[in-house]
Amino acid sequence: MGAKSWEDRENEALRLLNYGFRNFVIKEVLKKGEVIKSVPVKEGKYDTVDLIAQEGVTLSVPRRDKDSLKLIEVISSQIIAPVSKGEVLGKVVVKIGDKTIREVNLLAKDSVPKGWQAYWKLGLTVLAILLLAFIIRWIISKRRSSRRYTFQENE
Repeated sequence: MGAKSWEDRENEALRLLNYGFRNFVIKEVLKKGEVIKSVPVKEGKYDTVDLIAQEGVTLSVPRRDKDSLKLIEVISSQIIAPVSKGEVLGKVVVKIGDKTIREVNLLAKDSVPKGWQAYWKLGLTVLAILLLAFIIRWIISKRRSSRRYTFQENE
């Protein structure tokens, strides 16, 4: 620090510490494993999945900027099952003003297997085909039976 004596160095160090305590705050922005958001899952056994922070974020922020701290969630607009536990499904961007400070991945807290909803289209298609086959067979059998019995008019 360029001080000439121990006392000068101690005073300068104390001045710097006081400056830091007066002008900065320590803010815990995210906790590791904390649920950030529940999002819908299409075609899953469960309707939603919780997203958790992959890591924690603690920042030393200038007091004047502590209110401009923003968390911006960037999550896929459509999540489709199956989803594996720990799969990255989005991220949180930590910003102060317009400056990006950190990005943290959002992970699926639990697995979401495919549900019955994924199979309903297949089931409806098979049912429609069977119904159509039944109707065609019924029509053909009606035509055959009407041909067997022909009526002749008596003169």
